[in-house]
Amino acid sequence: MALFFPACITLYDTPMKITEVKIDRESEAALKALLNRPVGTLLSPHADLRHGSSVIAVRHVSIPLAGEEKFVVLECGWAETAGGYDYYSLGARFADSPKGITNRGRDWNHLSFSLGKDQAVTAVEVLHEQIVFVEETVCYDAGIRITRQDGARIAIVRQESIAGLLEFAALPEDNEWLASDLQTRIRYD
Repeated sequence: MALFFPACITLYDTPMKITEVKIDRESEAALKALLNRPVGTLLSPHADLRHGSSVIAVRHVSIPLAGEEKFVVLECGWAETAGGYDYYSLGARFADSPKGITNRGRDWNHLSFSLGKDQAVTAVEVLHEQIVFVEETVCYDAGIRITRQDGARIAIVRQESIAGLLEFAALPEDNEWLASDLQTRIRYD
């Protein structure tokens, strides 16, 4: 599955150049599909884990859609503006299988991150970041936060690196910390 990353929108109607990147309509549809569905697992074919940290970095994450043989796949890409400033582009797509995970008989080689008992998603927030530089302002959708019926919230956000990784955390307080510099741009509930 090729993931579409939205084109960069550059506005010149102010003295400062503004670069804004938002999720596209297909990503919005995929994120909305999570609403009212039980979610209890995040899947990825690989992960970067560090001793002493509950933060998990992945290239992409697949979320099973309960009641269907489909998944919502989240990915993040890195790019630079014409002025040389970093930004990240978030994308979500429907897929028939978890990205990068194959079943070889009884062996599944992947990360399966359990959120506990499956609970219905009550809200999905698109998290946005704005950075003001000397000559340019960069605004982009940097992640999502899923809220479940049991009150659990998990943020899946960009890792600030050219690798284009996503991060989430095993501990609730670390999840809140990952999204602490981001604002909610859209909330689906």
